[in-house]
Amino acid sequence: MTSHDVANDGDDDILHVDAIAKHIKSLMFEYVDSSDAIPALVRRQDFDGVSLDIISACYDDVISVCPKKELALGVLATGILHYILTKALIKSQRNISHCGVDVDIVIPDAKTLECDPHRTLLICIAKADDSVMLQKIISDASRIQPVKENIWIILPSNTSHDLLRESDSTIVTTSDGGDDTGVKIFVISKDGGSFVGIFSKIGEFVNYGGRGNNTGHGADNLRILGI
Repeated sequence: MTSHDVANDGDDDILHVDAIAKHIKSLMFEYVDSSDAIPALVRRQDFDGVSLDIISACYDDVISVCPKKELALGVLATGILHYILTKALIKSQRNISHCGVDVDIVIPDAKTLECDPHRTLLICIAKADDSVMLQKIISDASRIQPVKENIWIILPSNTSHDLLRESDSTIVTTSDGGDDTGVKIFVISKDGGSFVGIFSKIGEFVNYGGRGNNTGHGADNLRILGI
């Protein structure tokens, strides 16, 4: 568990959060294993579709087992990311500590982050609506990834996004990119939110070595990987 999960809590609280996280991931994988739709979507390499299908099926169940909705959605987003990165055969390191900073996901790895940050993607998953905590996530990530547009933050609600913009509107940009002046924000919600589009954008990033592209065909880019 990274520091994004719970801050300044006792051991009992950490154990409780771990138990909730395991239960949520269990619910997600029970659905994935029993689904007829997921294998078909994976065969078509429609990973945005996989994400939307899982959220649609699991959203109500996961928030019902956790008193903190933001924590539940953060754990669900983590599970979906891990599952799809594995299925898409995209090289990544997960849940690591690098230079004293807890990292949820780095693509492709910490070694590349050190020598070529322009070709490295840092994905951070927030699990609370707290402007101080959200600012800390971005501050910590910026210590190890100097290329701001290569820091992508998954937020559990639009409220989290609003908190960030109110605290410092210069540090964030939307998931649509814009002028890429700050970190990219993706929000997970009951209808999927901008989070479901993150996988096409990861495909673009991997295929173009972090240089980006303007083709507008992100959904096809994962197919270029030969997965």
